[in-house]
Amino acid sequence: MGGQIVADEMLSHAPGNFPIVRPDVFQPAAMVLWSDDALHRHLAEFPVNCDWSAHRLTWQLMQLGAPIQSVVDADAFQKADGPLLIPHPHLLDEPLRRRLLDSGRPLIAIGPDLTQWPQADLDWTDVHGSRPMECRLYNARCDVTFIADVAAAMMDQTLPSDPMEILDSTYFRWDLYFQPASQPFLAACAKLIQQVSGACSIESHKSREQPPGHQARLSLLMSERAPDTYRIAIKSNGDIYEHPTIDLGHPIHRIAVRTSFPVSTIKPDGSRFTLPIPPHGIVVVDVERSRTPNDPGSQE
Repeated sequence: MGGQIVADEMLSHAPGNFPIVRPDVFQPAAMVLWSDDALHRHLAEFPVNCDWSAHRLTWQLMQLGAPIQSVVDADAFQKADGPLLIPHPHLLDEPLRRRLLDSGRPLIAIGPDLTQWPQADLDWTDVHGSRPMECRLYNARCDVTFIADVAAAMMDQTLPSDPMEILDSTYFRWDLYFQPASQPFLAACAKLIQQVSGACSIESHKSREQPPGHQARLSLLMSERAPDTYRIAIKSNGDIYEHPTIDLGHPIHRIAVRTSFPVSTIKPDGSRFTLPIPPHGIVVVDVERSRTPNDPGSQE
């Protein structure tokens, strides 16, 4: 119902998968730093610590709207540009850690043990689990305009003191047993990635069918098609229509819908616009920024 995406550089994506993007196009998004050595160390620790895997952390952050579009190998991160998301930073060796910190690029490090890392520009820690995760920002290139609120209701899940008491999943589609993590902590991490990446943001959302306690499950991807023109895909993982307000962070000149839905005109309001997203659907729009402050907004 979300329509056919007509751009070849931004294909529809299932939760947890990375979209296919052209490497020569600017993507306002973060890249996941991948290390085979860190994976092997994580697997060796997992039976005792039950820390989140890099896959699980990345998927959860994307579900909360973090703009993550690609993966870069730890041995070649200098060849790519943009912010890096570093899962399990405590599993990286000292030479790699030093190269990352000296690179000057923004680093978002998230993991349960950052004692070997220096003081960060911004940091906060979750309130749950015997090994609570911490989020740190290094080499910030912009002002981060929010304070993380990780206070949350107490969670029932606790890690047994004896790892042998942990029951393995009996079905391959069920999750393994992981350390608990709070949604406010993960949401703050996703918002940080969005701000550091320079991507547009979902400022607010509403639904005419919104039940009490409803939380929208929206994600957003963005790529530059031409100077001052961006293709934006907004995806809903919810069961009802959503009406989010998107803030580009710059006055908008023109909006063109590139999917078969919605059929109605989308009118910009300064740097913002609101549009309907169908249940489990995707809406794609091309947004052209105003080149002058007095350039009036229009639409196609």
